[in-house]
Amino acid sequence: MKYNSGGEARSRGSSSHFGGVDEETLYCGCGAMLRTLTSKTKKNYGRRFKSCPVKGERYCILFKWIDDDIPPGTMQIIRELEDHSRGLEGQLNTVKHRLSLGYRV
Repeated sequence: MKYNSGGEARSRGSSSHFGGVDEETLYCGCGAMLRTLTSKTKKNYGRRFKSCPVKGERYCILFKWIDDDIPPGTMQIIRELEDHSRGLEGQLNTVKHRLSLGYRV
């Protein structure tokens, strides 16, 4: 979508729907192509959104969610899986370290 001076959007290219917004190439009112990012905040962890990459004097505040809200139960599962993954990575690093010292595993 291309955003005009009134904040309205026009699209360019193909699109497919993802929850809250059509996932397509979006353009800010300043002309920059919006980037797709993933939220890392506690409240919206894992939700994708579009924002303008322009920083500095011309900083744009354009922001648009792509995904619908993630249910709390799903968020808990995601956090548990991430914790488990970090634990496995720690175990793997321990095994690699022991192997580098010549220990048998």
